[in-house]
Amino acid sequence: MMNSEPGNTCEVSFEGNVSLKDYQKANFYHARTRFLWSALIYFVAVLIAVRGIVGYLDALFVLLSLAGAVILILLLILIAYLRVKSAYNSDATRKLRQHYVADLDGISFSTEQSSANLSWNDFIAVKEHKDIFVLYVSKVKILIIPKSFFKSEEDITRFKSLIAENCRSSKVKLL
Repeated sequence: MMNSEPGNTCEVSFEGNVSLKDYQKANFYHARTRFLWSALIYFVAVLIAVRGIVGYLDALFVLLSLAGAVILILLLILIAYLRVKSAYNSDATRKLRQHYVADLDGISFSTEQSSANLSWNDFIAVKEHKDIFVLYVSKVKILIIPKSFFKSEEDITRFKSLIAENCRSSKVKLL
């Protein structure tokens, strides 16, 4: 529990298993901007190429370019889904029950097989989404904490307070 009295530590404990669905959500949240930028660049590049080759643009070329961009987004999502599913299924430790304690120093977590401690300074970014927290240790290594891990809304509020007070504010996006 979080206490503000001198001499007491502020902490919140939570636990759970990260499901494939949680893992997919976190990775989708991470990659969605990249998907949209890829589709936009594709759309503009096709329009420029058609304009250069044909010499003019009409509604048909614009619609075909837009359809191609939508197909590109769908293919990127499918590829990402398959890669994430494969990564999740190949890592047995991801499926183990994880126990967490967040306090003023950082986050400690453990499973049946291992444990680790991360200080708040170890996180380069923290993003809260509707149903999960994604804490970035690097651009490609994330700590996924579903909100379902918490026992109460009060625990979620305490966790958010610890993040807000201890992480670099420029890289923290809480709801």
